Amino acid sequence: MPIESRRASVRTLASDIARYGVSTILSESLHFHGLGHGYHHERYFEDLGAVGLYLLGLCFCDHCLEAARRKGVDTGMVHRLVRDELGHRFADGGGSEDPEGLTREDLDPFGGEQMSGYLDVRTETVTSLVDEVATAASGGGTDFAFLDLCGAEKGFATGHPEGEAAPALGWEMGIDAAALAGVCDTVAATGYATDPGRLSLDLDAYEALILDASQLGLVLRPMPPDCRSADNLAKKVALARERRLGRVDFYHYGFCRLQALDWIQ
Repeated sequence: MPIESRRASVRTLASDIARYGVSTILSESLHFHGLGHGYHHERYFEDLGAVGLYLLGLCFCDHCLEAARRKGVDTGMVHRLVRDELGHRFADGGGSEDPEGLTREDLDPFGGEQMSGYLDVRTETVTSLVDEVATAASGGGTDFAFLDLCGAEKGFATGHPEGEAAPALGWEMGIDAAALAGVCDTVAATGYATDPGRLSLDLDAYEALILDASQLGLVLRPMPPDCRSADNLAKKVALARERRLGRVDFYHYGFCRLQALDWIQ
């Protein structure tokens, strides 16, 4: 399906939902995904390293290549360097010396400024898509919230995220929280962390990017591994209140024990 048809289908879906008087659409996955995405079927029996895993999940579809070419990126060089590096890692091993925490600078060997330009275009693609879909929703009087999965990437499995604050991962998926706040009503952070202190660190980072706290939302899990008591959940909700965040959501009814509803109350 042509890329414009795909984007049109998302706009149409948002517009259709808005017709039913929905107050807010909280939208997940309007961004790029990497190779590892948390599903049970994932099996990796080669150690490709952090760089290798990211490169293997980097999209080089015709649409991404064309979008980058229009911005002056030498996509042929970037694609070739990535392909050659992955071929080397599959054939001879490699990756044991990769850093644990990936940064954009770690990708400099694969095109330098050209790779950086390629990553920038991915971010522009996400921002423009969110802009289009939010506009379609607003036509029906419905607010639009972008669900930022950086916190989920860090804390989904264990509830104990480590390292840099969650927004630091945004570039990997094409997420620019500040730019997104300019095109939709809310950027909702996934606060998948047991420790309220860790959650506070992540919210500090988001607030440095999104200056209007009313545009920042927070998604909490009122269940393990993040919460094992009402008191723990209450401390996290209190953080949102203290910071005057625009909204708090709970993920999600279909996965929670009924006890979680009591904790929310």
